Amino acid sequence: MKTRLLILTLFLGLSLPAWACKCRGLEEINEQEIKQYHVIFRGTAIKVVENEEKTIITFRIDKLYKGELQATTLQIATPSDVGACGIASKLGEQWLIYAFRINKVYTTSLCTRTVNLNPPKSWNYADTQKRMQKDLMFLEERTKLKGKTNG
Repeated sequence: MKTRLLILTLFLGLSLPAWACKCRGLEEINEQEIKQYHVIFRGTAIKVVENEEKTIITFRIDKLYKGELQATTLQIATPSDVGACGIASKLGEQWLIYAFRINKVYTTSLCTRTVNLNPPKSWNYADTQKRMQKDLMFLEERTKLKGKTNG
């Protein structure tokens, strides 16, 4: 009986669809990559509200790299499920956010260049950390050269 139950469990487990976030590879940061986003900023999560479909994260904007925002905070929508490529932010975490504006709502996901600036020590994201450092250097230099953040 135990063998049948084990086989049935394995069969059902293997036959269920696996929901995993799949994104295209990110290219080296450049002006073309920047153009596709409506807003880019470095911010700190100050409020997180989740429901079944999406999570709304309110960020304090610490540094604006692109966009025309008058506010010091911005709400960003993301899928609630990491398997659907949503970001999982906790209060106080700093993020580099790349967001699109769709129907007056700013959205982001793991498939953008968005990255946690201080991930847990248990995460091994050496490649992501290198990309993040290159992105930050590019954005800082771009901001200095343009002398503004809205372009």
